[in-house]
Amino acid sequence: MTTPLKQVQPVIAFAAAHLDEDLSLGSLAGHAGLSAFHLHRVFSSAAGETPKQFTLRLRLARASAMLLTGDDSVLDVALSCGFQSHEAFCRAFRRRFGMSPSAYRARGFAGGVPAAEAPEHSGVIGRVAPCIGLFHTQRNGRSQQDDMTYSIEKKEIAAQPVLMVRRRVKPSEVAATLAEVLGLVFMHAQQNGIALAGQPLTRYIEWGPGLWTVEAGMPVAAHCCESSCDADVQAGILPGGLVATTTHAGSYDQLNQAHAAVQQWIEAEGLTPAGAPWESYTTDPADYPDPKDWKTEIFWPIAKPKTERGEAASKPVVYHIPGMDAVTIQRDVSYQTTASGPLTFDLYRPPAAKATTPLPAVIFVVGYSDLGAERMLGCKFKEMESYITWAKLVAASGLIAITYENHDPMRDLDALFGYIREHATTLGIDEQRIGLWSCSGNVPRALHAVMQKPDLKCAALCYGVTLDLDGSTGVAEAAKMWRFSNPTAGKSVRDLPPNVPLFIARGGCDEVPQVNETLDRFITHALAANLPLTVANHATGPHAFDLMHDSETSREIVRQILAFLRLHLLA
Repeated sequence: MTTPLKQVQPVIAFAAAHLDEDLSLGSLAGHAGLSAFHLHRVFSSAAGETPKQFTLRLRLARASAMLLTGDDSVLDVALSCGFQSHEAFCRAFRRRFGMSPSAYRARGFAGGVPAAEAPEHSGVIGRVAPCIGLFHTQRNGRSQQDDMTYSIEKKEIAAQPVLMVRRRVKPSEVAATLAEVLGLVFMHAQQNGIALAGQPLTRYIEWGPGLWTVEAGMPVAAHCCESSCDADVQAGILPGGLVATTTHAGSYDQLNQAHAAVQQWIEAEGLTPAGAPWESYTTDPADYPDPKDWKTEIFWPIAKPKTERGEAASKPVVYHIPGMDAVTIQRDVSYQTTASGPLTFDLYRPPAAKATTPLPAVIFVVGYSDLGAERMLGCKFKEMESYITWAKLVAASGLIAITYENHDPMRDLDALFGYIREHATTLGIDEQRIGLWSCSGNVPRALHAVMQKPDLKCAALCYGVTLDLDGSTGVAEAAKMWRFSNPTAGKSVRDLPPNVPLFIARGGCDEVPQVNETLDRFITHALAANLPLTVANHATGPHAFDLMHDSETSREIVRQILAFLRLHLLA
C-alpha cells in the first residue's frame, strides 16, 4: 500500500529544490498528478502542515541561512526564495523571526561562527528543513525486517554541543512528540542565529513500561553552546568518550532492535553502559520515501575499562600519625564542567571538624593531565595511594587537604582556585590561608601558582624540577620528555614573591635526571635572593623517598613538612 509519505515525497523534494518558482497548491498538485483537494489532504497528513505552510517555512528558512552566510541584498534574497516583493518578504520574515531581515543579518550568528563553519549551517538548513516533522514517522502495518543483523563497533567520539528539549511521554506518544520538539529546536536555532552543525537526534534518558524521558534536538556549533534559550529549548553537551555504535537501516519503528543488539553486545564484551543512549537520523525522510532506505546511527556510551593501578600508584607514604583513619572525606565535588563532563576534587577534613568552622587548606598541585596519568598509572592523581595518605596526614594535622582531577593543568588549577574562593564559606575553608604541596614534575605548576598568587601562605615542594637558571635547559628537556606543564619557562627566582615561605625536600641520591641539578641551582639562587627558604636534604634518599625509602630520615622529613604547613597556616 502506498503511504501518504510516498505520495507526497516527490512534492516535498520538488518544492525544496524550486523555492524561487510557483509553488501554489494548484502548481504542486499538477506536478504530483493529484487533485488539489487530495494533495492538500495527504500532504497535511504526512507532513503535519499544509503545503502553503510548508513552502513558506522552507522559503524563510532558506532566507535566514542566506542572510547569515552570504552578502546578497535583502531584495535578492527575497526573490531567490520565491517572494514576489521586498515588502511581502519583510512582513513574513518579521512574523516568523521577530525582527527585520536587515536586523537579523546585522546580529549575525550567536557567539560568532568562523566562516569555515557557516556552510555547514546552510547545508543543515537545506537538508533538514523539508523533513523536520518527518523524523520518527511510523509506518502502518508490521515491518518486514525482523531479526536484523548489526555490525557494532567501539570508538571514541568528541563531545558535541546541542540544543535539546526534554519531554516525559508515553511510548505511544514518542513519534508525535519528536515531530513537535524537533520543530521547536529548529525554529529556535533560526530565530536566535544559532549555527546548526548536524542531523537531528534523540536521546533516551529513561525507558520504562509506562513513561519515557526523552531529549530531542540538534547539534550546534561550539561557539553557540552558551546562547540563551527559552524555557523549552536548552543548550547542553552530548558527552564525548567511548561509545558502542551501529547503524540501523530501515523504519524508525524497528529502532528497538538496534538498541537491543547494542545492549547485548556491550554485555557480551564485558563492558558497562555509562549514560543515556541516543540516535542520530543520518538520512532525511523527505529524500528517501521508502523507509527501508532510512539510516539511523545508534550510540551507547560505555565506561572505559579500569586499568589496574601500577606499583607507583599503590605506594602509601611511609609515615602515619594518629587520627588519619578518622579523617572525613568529601569526595568528587564538582568544581568545573568541561565538554567531557565535570572535573572534581576530594576534600579531607580533620576528625570531628565542623564545616561551619573555616580552616586553612592545602592544595595538592598537579602538573600532569590525568588523561595521561590514567594510561600510565591506572588512576587519576587524586586516587593514588600517595596522595590519599598525604591528604590524610595533612587533615589529621588540623588542616583541610584538597586533591583534584584535571585535564589541563594550567586552566583547571585556576578554575579550582576560583571555585574554592567563591565557595569558601560553604566548604569551611579560610580562603586567606591557603598553602600548596607538590612533588616531582608537578613542581613547576606549583611554582607558577606561587608567582601568580602572592597571597598564598606557603608551599612545600618535594624532590621536584624547578626553574631553568644560568642558561640551563634541564627543566624544559624534562618537561618535553615527561609531558608535564612547565609554565615557569623563562622565569627566575626574582619572579617569586619575597614573603611566601618555601620548603624544599631533596633526595641526595635522586636518580631522576635533571632533578637535583635544577634543584641545587634553584636553592643557590633563592638563598642569594634571601627568600624565606627551608631545605631538608635526605642524603641517602632516592626520588619519592617518602614512598620508596622506609627510614627514620624519610619519616622525619615528612614530619618537618607537616610542621612547616601548620606553622604558616595555623599561626
